[in-house]
Amino acid sequence: MTDNKLEFSHDRAFKDLVLTFPKQSLRALVPRLESEYGCLEEVVQLRQEMPRHMMHDPGRIVDLAMHLKFRGGGGLICLMEHQSKKSSFSIHRLCHYVLDLDRMVGGLPVLPVVVFTDRPRWRRDVPRQIRHEALEETWLDFTFLRVKLRDQAVDEIWGSDNPVWYVLAPLLDYPEEERLHVTALAYTHLYRVTDHGTFLRFMDFIDVNARLSDEEKRRVMILFEETEDQMSMTVREMLMEKGEQRGIEIGEQRGIEIGLEKGEQRGIEIGLEKGEQRVRTEMVKSMLRAGLDKAQVSEIAEMTVSEVVEIASEM
Repeated sequence: MTDNKLEFSHDRAFKDLVLTFPKQSLRALVPRLESEYGCLEEVVQLRQEMPRHMMHDPGRIVDLAMHLKFRGGGGLICLMEHQSKKSSFSIHRLCHYVLDLDRMVGGLPVLPVVVFTDRPRWRRDVPRQIRHEALEETWLDFTFLRVKLRDQAVDEIWGSDNPVWYVLAPLLDYPEEERLHVTALAYTHLYRVTDHGTFLRFMDFIDVNARLSDEEKRRVMILFEETEDQMSMTVREMLMEKGEQRGIEIGEQRGIEIGLEKGEQRGIEIGLEKGEQRVRTEMVKSMLRAGLDKAQVSEIAEMTVSEVVEIASEM
């Protein structure tokens, strides 16, 4: 991939995915939950900062701590940790998190789940258990649910209606030579099961998961050009739209004169032309929804009242 990419946080993107689709995420990553506890009715996110009672690491932050409530009245706490690099995983740190949660929500069982998203094959597993015995007693016995996406065959997910699988599809198991094809399918299926805004929101995550270079992105676009069905054409148009938005972001954060490749440079030019008015329009709509009158909005947005009225008629 090129060096001219905006900073991307895998942890933040994974958290955003789970918080956007909490039930679908749990059904994909922990499929045994509902068979054991019944229908999942509610998912409530808990605070991320753990209690700091005399802890040597006051900045301890968990990825996702969720209170799961089931139709039959049962419940548990799910601690879900995302690991994009196997080498950064610590079972001891995870054990601390579980103990902190247990103290904070005492009375509910805590299910620790670690989702490994790295694609390389493992030569050996991560530590799976901490167990200490003495005096014929077991004093500590800790383990966790390991979810390794690389173990999931990508061909098994295409019949699902779960958007989480489609965002994560490039991280699953398939021959490397099928990566661009898998990416194109991930776009198409995500579009099929989500709305316009959600699709655009998670396209970047698919790109990053697929490790697409700019040249490979162009090749994926060609795959859609060669397909004549309406869905593929719509997805291609949305990819182009996203490219324009991406150009605006790069232009704002890094400037146009940073030696971008031709495609990104063109994206900036098109994005700045078409995006400026779009951004102003959305800003006006937000102010109108917030209750500001049209005269106030006109002054703030530096537009005429008639222009504001025209935007208001589109809402």
